[in-house]
Amino acid sequence: MFKQDTYTKTGFWLKLLKGLILGFSLYLVFSLILFIIGGCAENHENEAVEEEAAVKEMEEKIASLEELLSEQEEKIEVLAKAGWSYELLANNFRVAEFGVIYVDDSELHIILRETLPPYYGEHIELFEQGRLENAAEHVSLLTEEKLVEKTAAEGTTVSDVPVAFLFEDLEPGDVIELEVSQELQERLHLETKVITIEKR
Repeated sequence: MFKQDTYTKTGFWLKLLKGLILGFSLYLVFSLILFIIGGCAENHENEAVEEEAAVKEMEEKIASLEELLSEQEEKIEVLAKAGWSYELLANNFRVAEFGVIYVDDSELHIILRETLPPYYGEHIELFEQGRLENAAEHVSLLTEEKLVEKTAAEGTTVSDVPVAFLFEDLEPGDVIELEVSQELQERLHLETKVITIEKR
C-alpha cells in the first residue's frame, strides 16, 4: 500500500514536473516568437521612418532645384529682352515718352525698328526668346487718311524694320494717331499707348 501510494505520488509529481517543463518551454518559445516578431516590426518601422526621411529629403532637393531653375529662366528672359532695342520713329525722329511728336514735312514715314547688337550674334537663338513675337501686330493705325503705303512683315535679320507706314500730302493741323500694345509700350518706355503725330 505504501509503495503504491508512493508510486502514485511520484507519478503525479513527475507528470506535474513534465507539465511545468512543457508549459515553461512553450512560454519560452512563444516569448521568443513574440520577441522576433516585435524586433522585425520595429526594424520595419525603423526602415519605414528612414525611407520617409529619405523621400522628404529628395523632395526638398527637387523643390530647391526647381526654384533655382525658375530663377535662372527668369534671368535668361530678362537678359534676352534687354538685348532687343525698339524704336518708334516719325521721319527719323524718335517718339518721345509722352507719345506726342510734331513734323514739318508733308510726307510722313512712321517706322518701328527693332535692333539686336551684332555682338549677340553667337547667341542669337538665346536672344530670340526676348524678341517681340510678330512685332507688326503690336502697332495699330487709328488714322488711315492720307496713308499711301503700309509695310508690315516680320523681319528675319538683326537691325530690321518689321512695320512701316507712309503718309503723303499732310497739311498743317493734320493729326495721325496710332496705338501700340502694352508690351511694346513697355519696350519703348512710353507713358501712353496712343501715339499722336501732328503736322505743323
